[in-house]
Amino acid sequence: MENEKKNLNMVFAAAGVIALVALAFAGFYYWRGKKAVPEPSATEALKEIESAAPKVGVPTSPVEDKIPSLNPVDRVNPFKYQNPLR
Repeated sequence: MENEKKNLNMVFAAAGVIALVALAFAGFYYWRGKKAVPEPSATEALKEIESAAPKVGVPTSPVEDKIPSLNPVDRVNPFKYQNPLR
């Protein structure tokens, strides 16, 4: 009786090992057969995003050419400006 249990345990162990090996081979062939989808390069992705983005006509600087002259020498120079009361 004890000998039969050992043989039965041996059969189950062998079947388990065979099943694991078969699953390993099946998994290997399954993942080997899959083709990886190539990802687009960064420049291609950037071009795609730029073409999809709406064009906005907002200037980068809100004051653009409206910056006041901050140089005090230009304002004090008497030879550059004429007296408006003359």
